[in-house]
Amino acid sequence: MNANALKAEGLCFLRYIKKCSLVATEVGRFNCDAIGLCANYSIEIETKISIADLRNDFRKHKHMIYQSGVAGLWVPNYFYIMIPLELRDKALAVLDEKASPKYGLICYDPSKNGLDGRKNEVARRAQKLHEGKPRERLKDLVVARMSSELCGLHLYLERVSTDLSNLIHSGHRGILQTIDGVLKAPAEEDPEEARDV
Repeated sequence: MNANALKAEGLCFLRYIKKCSLVATEVGRFNCDAIGLCANYSIEIETKISIADLRNDFRKHKHMIYQSGVAGLWVPNYFYIMIPLELRDKALAVLDEKASPKYGLICYDPSKNGLDGRKNEVARRAQKLHEGKPRERLKDLVVARMSSELCGLHLYLERVSTDLSNLIHSGHRGILQTIDGVLKAPAEEDPEEARDV
């Protein structure tokens, strides 16, 4: 499990499970891993792939601010830590020792069936840190970040498409055959070839 995969799962959890209409990564003063905004509340997810990383995170100044219960531009209404499932028990112990009892814990289980966002277990439900609604400035920042992420994704897809096209046109037969095999629909398979697999 890598940090980017966990972050993507956090975004999906916020969008599809929590029904946040705006989701983005790396927003705000503390560059949260994932944030989701609804009309009346915000949810932040901090992703961690190791217990050492989780322990170190509680040295950050943001936790003192979040645990104060004071609403602010960067303080979410709900705060979750998201970890791989195998770290569940150790992470709960760290949260009991170092975190606000209002912090929640989400465990990602890639072996679960389901669409992205649904492969999670909420081991501890987050409680409200404050009653304030997300400010317009925060919404503007999330939308701007979403736009940046969308532009970056399209640039990345264009680069991959161009690189793939260049490989195909440069005569790499093995790559072409592999791609052709992957793209070939099962209904189009020759029954004779299917027996050889």
